[in-house]
Amino acid sequence: MIEAVMNASLPKFFDRVPIGRLLNRFSKDLNTVDITIPPSWGNAIVSVYILLVEIGSCVVTSPYVLLPLVLIFLFFSGVVQRSFVSLNREIVRLGNAFL
Repeated sequence: MIEAVMNASLPKFFDRVPIGRLLNRFSKDLNTVDITIPPSWGNAIVSVYILLVEIGSCVVTSPYVLLPLVLIFLFFSGVVQRSFVSLNREIVRLGNAFL
């Protein structure tokens, strides 16, 4: 966003965009960076650690029975994650269109 503002022609940009809207947009972006991203990284790291420990304990206790099931689960969880990320991106885009 900063790159778009810096590359905009100044007379046209400031004639079309009120300063309050510009400050509101930047403050919302900075709030997202400062408030929501650090806890999300912490939760992601904890979730990956828990997943690896659970998969490891399942494979150690009964490796021949659960290993194919674990691989199938990992495949389907990757498919669900890809669809969730694209759907979430569209929802956020639509939500920002009305601001």
